[in-house]
Amino acid sequence: MTRATSIALIASLAGAVFATEKVGDCAVENVKCCNEIKDVKDLDEGTASLIDIPELLGQVGLQCSQVPVLSVAIQDMCKTTTSCCEGTTQNGLININCSPIPLV
Repeated sequence: MTRATSIALIASLAGAVFATEKVGDCAVENVKCCNEIKDVKDLDEGTASLIDIPELLGQVGLQCSQVPVLSVAIQDMCKTTTSCCEGTTQNGLININCSPIPLV
């Protein structure tokens, strides 16, 4: 194999790795299947008490699980709400800073 071919192969593999690390604007590790996405102000008192962050704003994901494989279509793996949760995870029960991912 020539040197130019080797460099091109390595560059294309590196590009493929970086291309699989995001879903839209969401990093792969932040893609979750959540039973519900709710605005923080709409949470009941019991659920809100589980979040130990005062003055939290935005949306939270409830009962979320990690999407394990992105090579399978997300809509086939996630039968609830596919979400991007960029905040702290509370053992999957509550995920902070979530927003639904539109699937086309």
